[in-house]
Amino acid sequence: MKDYLIAERYARGLSESLSDRESLEPMAEALAALGALYEESHDLRSVLSNPAIDVARRVDVLRQVCDGMGTPSVVFRLAELMVRRGRITLMANVAAIFSELADERLNRITARVTSAAPLDEPRRSRICEALRKHTDKQVRLDCREDKELLGGVHVQLGDRVYDGSLKTRLKNMKDALLAEG
Repeated sequence: MKDYLIAERYARGLSESLSDRESLEPMAEALAALGALYEESHDLRSVLSNPAIDVARRVDVLRQVCDGMGTPSVVFRLAELMVRRGRITLMANVAAIFSELADERLNRITARVTSAAPLDEPRRSRICEALRKHTDKQVRLDCREDKELLGGVHVQLGDRVYDGSLKTRLKNMKDALLAEG
């Protein structure tokens, strides 16, 4: 919980420093890319989070990585601050929280849609439009597949779940039949 609160402070600080709404999306993408690279690269984690390595050297490595990725300077400065304060291990969390804050400011929400088979574009569009009308927000779909659903879709929208999967319908039917018998 403590780490979440610290990460939230960094994400909120960056979000509040950006008055231009158009810069939110590129910053979220840059933070996500840097956070993912940090999580995936054992060597990068070993260097950036190692207090035995001089902080100036760690910042130089970070600068080289960020230059190679084309990271915006404001994201580099945030990451540099996190390296200097020994908080770089929270980069992926900061990226995730910043993305949520950007979504709030842009009146947008991400819906996790799980289906048994890949959704074609017309069906994705219908789901997106229905969720837009329901939430009055711009909706981004994060589509996943789970063959165990058998059919239908399972939608997670924030803390709400809409389950129209065949698996759940069959389970509910079974429960109802067993309750009657």
